[in-house]
Amino acid sequence: MVTSDVNFRRMIKKAMVTVLIAFSAVLLTTDYLLMQKDMDPNFLALEMTDLESKLPYCDYREGSVSKVSVAWHIDHSLKVINRITDSLRSSNAKDYRYTPNPLRTLVFATGKMRRGKGRAPEVVLPPDTIKMNDLLTQWEDAKQNLRFLDSVDQQSHFRHPVFGVLNLKASKRFIAIHTGHHLEIIKDIIKVRERITNYKN
Repeated sequence: MVTSDVNFRRMIKKAMVTVLIAFSAVLLTTDYLLMQKDMDPNFLALEMTDLESKLPYCDYREGSVSKVSVAWHIDHSLKVINRITDSLRSSNAKDYRYTPNPLRTLVFATGKMRRGKGRAPEVVLPPDTIKMNDLLTQWEDAKQNLRFLDSVDQQSHFRHPVFGVLNLKASKRFIAIHTGHHLEIIKDIIKVRERITNYKN
C-alpha cells in the first residue's frame, strides 16, 4: 500500500511537470509570435483622430471612472507615444535581444490592460496644469513621430518597465493597446458626465 501510494505521488508530480513544461512552451511560442506580429502602417490613425476629438472635453472629470481628468489621459497617452518613438529611433538595433515575459504575453494576446493597476513612469506623467496649446503641440509631434516609424529598423527597441524590451513591432502593439486603454477611460468619463448632466436637466 505504501509503495503504491509513493508511486501514485510520483506519477502526479511527473504529470504536473509535463503540464508545466507544455504550458511554458505554449506561452513562449505565443509571446514570440506576438512580438513578431506586424501592425498596419496606419495602425494608430483612428486613435489619433479620436484623441483629437476629445480635446473639447479636457476639463471633464468623473471620480467613479478615474481619479484624473480627460486632459490627463490625453496628455499621458501622447507623452507615451512620443517617448517610445524617440526611444526606438535612438536605440541601437544590434543590441536587441528577445526575452520572454508572461505578463506581456497576456496583455498582448487580449489587447487589454487592467484599469488602475499600472503605474506610469514619472517621465510620462502629465504636469499639474495641462494647457491646451501643449496638448496640440504633443499631438502634432505624435503624428510626425508615428510617420517616422516606417523608416526605423525592425530591431529598434524600447524598454518597458514591466513588459521588458520591445522591438519595433511589439512597441507598435503596446502603443495601440495603451492608447486604446486610455481612450476607453476617456469615453467612459464623458459618458457618465453627460448622463449626469442630462439627468439634472
